[in-house]
Amino acid sequence: MRDGTPFGRYRLLELISNSASGDIWRAFDTVTQREVALKILPTQYTAGAAAARDASYPAYGPQSGSVVEYVVDYPLTRPGDPAGDPSAPNPPGPKRSRRGRWIALLGAAIVLVVAAVAAAIVVPRYFQHGASPRASSTAAPATTLANTGPFTGTFRVSMGPRLMGNGTPSTADGSEAYSETWQLRSVCTTTGCVATASSGGWYPVTDLVFDNVGQRWLAVSTSRKSCGDRDDESWNAILLEPQPDGTLSGESTQATTGGCFSRRTATFTRTGDTDIAQLPDPAGLAPRKVSPAEALRGRYDAEITYASRYTPRVQHYGVRTDCLRAGDRCMSFFLAPDGSEEAYVFANGAWTLNEEYEMTCSTGGSYRGAFSATVTLPQPPQDPITSLTGHGYDDVTHAVGATCHGQAYDEKFTRTGD
Repeated sequence: MRDGTPFGRYRLLELISNSASGDIWRAFDTVTQREVALKILPTQYTAGAAAARDASYPAYGPQSGSVVEYVVDYPLTRPGDPAGDPSAPNPPGPKRSRRGRWIALLGAAIVLVVAAVAAAIVVPRYFQHGASPRASSTAAPATTLANTGPFTGTFRVSMGPRLMGNGTPSTADGSEAYSETWQLRSVCTTTGCVATASSGGWYPVTDLVFDNVGQRWLAVSTSRKSCGDRDDESWNAILLEPQPDGTLSGESTQATTGGCFSRRTATFTRTGDTDIAQLPDPAGLAPRKVSPAEALRGRYDAEITYASRYTPRVQHYGVRTDCLRAGDRCMSFFLAPDGSEEAYVFANGAWTLNEEYEMTCSTGGSYRGAFSATVTLPQPPQDPITSLTGHGYDDVTHAVGATCHGQAYDEKFTRTGD
């Protein structure tokens, strides 16, 4: 090749050196409008590098042509350099030729380039003295991922004041209404729609996953929460339904294994786009599994029969079962209008209850009872479950003016409606 020969985006200006391993040229980059050093490797080097590359990285990508070009972006002149700045004073000592200066500057860089080709590793295309490597001017500019999906963006999340199970306002600390900003990223695939979410810090869980279940968005998570004098596992559920005005609204609940329950209204209002690259890709999540425990839902009458044959009044409950995405654990929380409740955790084919109550003894006085019970899935499976029978034990731990004593009991749940 001769001086002035075009070479792709470069114009060859001066041959600096040549050898069996390749030629080094001073060249002009027509895209960046600056001079650069260009090493052109012969065909045998290209073939050897490709063979080493393909042996370990099949998906590395094809080379184009039989000649590989490597560019060392080392400017010919720098501010204050006598070789390129006529106004700069000449340094003492003999002057070096421009050709000799290029060979000295490029020596170490060319060794690195050739070694990199032999090892078939990625080498940054540009190196700049005294600074971090910069992106090639021909590279595509970074793009922001599009905010696609039905539940994607930045949302203002408004939670109403906390209410107790019987509907009365909670007086506990942190029960006031609040608003915070959440980020969400969603996608719909053949297995359904799912969204990853990052909450604003007030909600008890930072990272959540919403699934679209029956045209509503559901997120179920667990955390820790005080319930009386117990440190309980809390089951947190948000259930949202799209509204005509574009918002999503519904309810946020907390139900603990010790029997504490509260609810808030929840409204999600989209305020703009979000940087979805900062959120986990929901497309990579495993599909939500439906648990057989979800068949326990609706309204039920519960009747207890003690070993002593004592039978308290029938309790009228509503129950909703919230399951983790894996379907292996669920909370079925029975709640009566007066706030009475029973908290059953489902795992390994059965529900278990472990709670403590202040009870009134049928013969007078009061006592504290520690209740434990187990309820198994009906066989064959039912959907919805129409009847359940459980067995438990009421352990009297402290009695005041009461003659009641611990005893076993049976409990039957009979479904009465949705």
